[in-house]
Amino acid sequence: MLHKKPKLFIIVLAYNEEEYLGPCLESIKQQIYPPEEVIVVNNNSTDKTIKIARSFPFVQLLNEKEQGMIPARNAGFNVAKGDLLARIDADTRLPVDWVVRVHDILDTQVNTIRGVSGPQYLYAVSNKTTRKILSDITSKYGFFGISKLLLGHETLFGSNMVITKKAWQKVKKEVCHDSYEVHEDIDPCYTL
Repeated sequence: MLHKKPKLFIIVLAYNEEEYLGPCLESIKQQIYPPEEVIVVNNNSTDKTIKIARSFPFVQLLNEKEQGMIPARNAGFNVAKGDLLARIDADTRLPVDWVVRVHDILDTQVNTIRGVSGPQYLYAVSNKTTRKILSDITSKYGFFGISKLLLGHETLFGSNMVITKKAWQKVKKEVCHDSYEVHEDIDPCYTL
């Protein structure tokens, strides 16, 4: 029996991201295996964010008028038709094998794994050793370590996360809509 490859949609949240959005979308364009769709959720940008998003033919532009990461995330996740919903920030730059690695992890377990998340690397730091140390401190020990300590379980990291559409359908009415109560990337994981 042939296994049908789950469809991956990448959702990029963007608010006045003219400095970062181009390199982010270029990193998606350079993927060894492209995602099925890329949705840029423009959250009331007043700079060149929309123009930059439109300059990439593979991008679907979605405008979300309600300001904030939670409404932007929800809009992107709700419109995406894929089996796998990736959520990244506009200043994220994906390694060329990112989509391949997501499929390697999730394709055969799309019905058992609800979401996956990965680390961040501080690409603006030029020295590789310093970048590795700072990335580990802020990501592995900082965000993931402190989140696990406080929550008692692993969590998702918004600039590098994928959840299944099935998982989103289960929690989308339960997730918090107030970013002052809980951060938008921790919330779906906590609710799941």
